[in-house]
Amino acid sequence: MTAVIRSLADSLRRFGDDRLEALLVARPDLATPLPRGIGPLAARAAGVTSARRALEALTLPELHLVEALAVLPDGATPTQLAAAVSADPATISPALERLTTLAVVWGEDDLHLVRPLRDGLRTPAGLAAPSPQDPPAAQAAQLVAAAREVAPEVLSALAWGPSAVEGHGRLAAVLLEAGIVVTDGNALHIPRSVHLALRDGRVRRSYLAHRPAPDGPALTERIPGSRTAQAVERAFEALRLLGTVRTFDEDPRGCCAAADSPSAICAASPTAPGRPCSPSRRSCSPPGRPG
Repeated sequence: MTAVIRSLADSLRRFGDDRLEALLVARPDLATPLPRGIGPLAARAAGVTSARRALEALTLPELHLVEALAVLPDGATPTQLAAAVSADPATISPALERLTTLAVVWGEDDLHLVRPLRDGLRTPAGLAAPSPQDPPAAQAAQLVAAAREVAPEVLSALAWGPSAVEGHGRLAAVLLEAGIVVTDGNALHIPRSVHLALRDGRVRRSYLAHRPAPDGPALTERIPGSRTAQAVERAFEALRLLGTVRTFDEDPRGCCAAADSPSAICAASPTAPGRPCSPSRRSCSPPGRPG
C-alpha cells in the first residue's frame, strides 16, 4: 500500500536521484548552502523568497495551473484542476508533474500549492482578491443568472476581463443594482465569487499544453564558443548537484533515526571519519563507545 503524502517533505522523499537533481538545477538557490537532508530542503523550498523565485522557472501552462490552484480550495483534485483551466487531466499531467518536481505543488489525489504562493497570488487570472463581503458561490450564481436576463452581452464581455471595471453611467448603475460589481472607493470591481460565476466556475477559458513558439530572428553568439562554454559549465554543475543529492537522507547528517536511545550518536557523524548515516549504513552507539 502506498503511503499517503502528508507534506512537501513526504513528496520529496519519494524523489529519485534524477528528480532531485532536476529540482536543484531548476532552483539552484535550494543547493546553497548545502541542505542537511530532505526535511531542511523541503523547508527551504517552501520559504517565501525561494517559492516566489521558483515562478521564474515556470512555463506559461505551468503558471496557469499555479493560478488555478491559488483560486481552488486547498486539496483540489487533478480533475478539478483540469476543469478549472478548461482542459482534461491527461492534458495537464505533464505540467502538473513538473510542478511537483519543482516542489511548487505536492500531493497526488489532493493537490496542495505551497503556502507562500497560495497566500501571495492575491489576484490570479484577473480575479479580484477574496473578501469576506463576497457573496457565497450559490448566491453569486443566482445574481449572474438574473443579470443575464437584462444584459447578456455585457456579462459576456466582463467574464474573461480583469476584475476592475470603469464607468459611472447608467450601465454601471445597472450592474451595481444587480450585484455584479461593487464599489471600491471611487472604483468598481467584480467580486471573485461573482467573477467565477460569470466564467462558469473556470479560472482559464483555454489551456495551452505547450509554451508558444518564440518569434523573431534567431539568436547569434556575440562571442564564438560562449554557448559551448556555458554548456560545459552547466554539465559540471549538474555533476556537483548529483553528488549532493546522493548524500541526502531523510535524517540530518550525523543523526540516526534508528538509535536505541536519545543519547545515541552516529559513528559516521561529521566529527568522525566516514560518511553520514544512510539507510544502508546504520552504525549507532552510545557516546564514548564506537559502533
